[in-house]
Amino acid sequence: MMGMLESDWRSTFESRSDRYREDPANLYSKRYFRSKQGKRKKQNQAGKRLSEVLKVRSLIDFGCGLGFFLEGALQGEADWVLGIDAGYDRLIQYVPENIQRFIRKGHLGRKIDEGKWDCVLCLETAEHLLPAEEEMCIDNIVNASSRLIVFRAALSFNFRHLNPGKPKEYWVELFLKRGCKELYDEEKRLAKAWRGLLMGFIRRNVIVMKVT
Repeated sequence: MMGMLESDWRSTFESRSDRYREDPANLYSKRYFRSKQGKRKKQNQAGKRLSEVLKVRSLIDFGCGLGFFLEGALQGEADWVLGIDAGYDRLIQYVPENIQRFIRKGHLGRKIDEGKWDCVLCLETAEHLLPAEEEMCIDNIVNASSRLIVFRAALSFNFRHLNPGKPKEYWVELFLKRGCKELYDEEKRLAKAWRGLLMGFIRRNVIVMKVT
């Protein structure tokens, strides 16, 4: 079961949170990652178009999953990429061999220091963290970027989502507090470039920020 009623989500929050605290990967089975293999072609194209539209030279993807965006970015404008995912131990066997060396284990709710990158990508990841971890999440994203941030957090209530239901404006405000500037034109250009590749609710709510 993916979607769920908010009341059901709240009634199971503590048990799911406890499993997450033991190990964030507990919310993800190998079957979950295996099911994502069919997204390779479209996410490759989305990563390539991201790098071309925003002229991205280096890209770090927090919550990279199987690394398909990274693979696409390398086919486009990016010269170097890195992916970080808390589920590394369970997902790595499903990552294409050509991209495995670019993926590392890391938890966005804890301090991460992988240097500076031209662009930080974080799609559909922040909602998987506990609410108490969201400030560290945003700090990690801002600190890793030398120029751009591309971000989107899901709204839906889902048994793997520990921090859902927060609109685009909520997350934008967290970035603004850290001195970032929202790039409205780039959001529109990226949403257009991703048409036919990513779901409409992702494209309509994508955030592009410039680090100042």
